[in-house]
Amino acid sequence: MRKIVFVLLMIPLLAIKVSAQKGLSTARSYGETMKQWTATRNDDLREVIEELCNGVKKTRIADEIALDLVPKSGIPRNVSYQLDTYLNSIENVWSRGFSMEFSDYQTVDRNLIEGTTVHETRYAREADKEYVSCRVKVKGAYSYDIYDLICMRGGKITKVSAFEKRGNKVKVDFSDLVDEHSLEVSYGYSSNFPLNIGISTNFSYFNIGVEYGMNFSEDQLDFRKHTNFATSTLERGKYWYLMATPGVYLRYASVDCGLGNVFAKYNYNYESVYTSSTTSEKKNYFIMKPKVTFHIPIPFGVSPREEVLYISPHVGYQYVPKCPTLNCWEVGIGVRFRFETY
Repeated sequence: MRKIVFVLLMIPLLAIKVSAQKGLSTARSYGETMKQWTATRNDDLREVIEELCNGVKKTRIADEIALDLVPKSGIPRNVSYQLDTYLNSIENVWSRGFSMEFSDYQTVDRNLIEGTTVHETRYAREADKEYVSCRVKVKGAYSYDIYDLICMRGGKITKVSAFEKRGNKVKVDFSDLVDEHSLEVSYGYSSNFPLNIGISTNFSYFNIGVEYGMNFSEDQLDFRKHTNFATSTLERGKYWYLMATPGVYLRYASVDCGLGNVFAKYNYNYESVYTSSTTSEKKNYFIMKPKVTFHIPIPFGVSPREEVLYISPHVGYQYVPKCPTLNCWEVGIGVRFRFETY
């Protein structure tokens, strides 16, 4: 019985060891192939490198070599670069000499990895993630002697970053691999449109949504008394608008500019002691609504603080060029839920 219990306890430990050895083997293969590729300039070896990388998403390189070398190739400076951009920048300096050597491979416990946000840290510590640190030396046109962190997901290299150890934690910026999305439902009030309902979402920094506004009352726009025996009135019936709201999204604020149409119906009523009549006319007006929204986080959990839910007050101005009587300010509030996709 004791032997059975011992075997059952050893199975998960063996599984962890095998997984660690697999990650270490992948990192070594990457380093050795990079060394051979820069020495021989063999295109087949570049294909091997790409095969070791580019899994669910294209591999990102963000170590000192990439951040220094790629911009010198005419590529705008960024927080990281895709693998093919990095390899192309190396090829651009081959004529001046460029060789790489990898050594001192060490596995890093994924529980020591810390992202720039709670969501990034959760992503970094998932069961399919593996990490290996190594020393990288470059000789030739450029000279480097640095330590990198090779990040793997499901056996594929997803990112190569600078190995930054702060205390007992290793800091890694995963913002280029973790996409931030959010969904917001909002209500707004204005004197001309007491009911304004909106829904919006974002893709990175781009925000897009739709809004619907309604006025349930009828407005008497003009009143004229022709004689003591006849009157005429001009009324605007129930009217509403529909608009798209493209804009720019930041985590704690967003700026949108709604564009759409107001759909209105006008009634002309005539009454006298002899007769009465009513005629109707439908009109459409272009409406534009610039709007600023603030996203105030509501913390969930105690440690660490997770920003998932936001209260979103907003202020906007409804501008209808062809019908100035509909111009007015709007205030409102909404709820925004933020989530990440990997």
